[in-house]
Amino acid sequence: MKELTSAPTPSRLLIDVREPAEVAQSGRIPGSVLMPINSNPDAVYLDPEDFEEEFGFEKPGHKEDGTASGPEE
Repeated sequence: MKELTSAPTPSRLLIDVREPAEVAQSGRIPGSVLMPINSNPDAVYLDPEDFEEEFGFEKPGHKEDGTASGPEE
């Protein structure tokens, strides 16, 4: 995790899926964006415009290996 947070890149997006209360309690992950998955379980099904409006960052794509790709890939 330290490697991911200490050297962020535009093609790598670190998504924190904890709820806001959890983040408030234990702190923010440096360089991450928040997408609380428990309160937004259908987030991955939103169209790109609605996703960006809801979460404030571009919706990541999907790679064949099941990982997400950033906007630069």
